[in-house]
This record gives sequence, C-alpha cells and structure tokens, in this order.
Amino acid sequence: MMVLVPDNQTLSTFSEITQPMIQMLVHNRSENIYLQGIRDSLLPKLLSGEIEIR
Repeated sequence: MMVLVPDNQTLSTFSEITQPMIQMLVHNRSENIYLQGIRDSLLPKLLSGEIEIR
C-alpha cells in the first residue's frame, strides 16, 4: 500500500493554519463545561424562586 507523506514545509504550514483552530476548540469546550456548571447550579434556584431576574 502506498502512503503519501508530506514534506516538512507542508506539515509546518498545515500546523500553522490548524493550531489556532485547535486551540479555540479546546478553549470553547472548556468554557462550555464551565457555563454548563453555572447553568446547572442556577436553574433550580430560578425555578424555586430563590433567585429573581429583573
């Protein structure tokens, strides 16, 4: 089976392009988990009337 292996320049260019996207995906995933925790702790308090929204 023949496998194409890109040269180092192509790999470097690919990495430069994709690295910021991967970092953003990781950051967004982390932020989503944090926000889900806030939602899960606030929602019961809102529904019970313990916290009011003005």
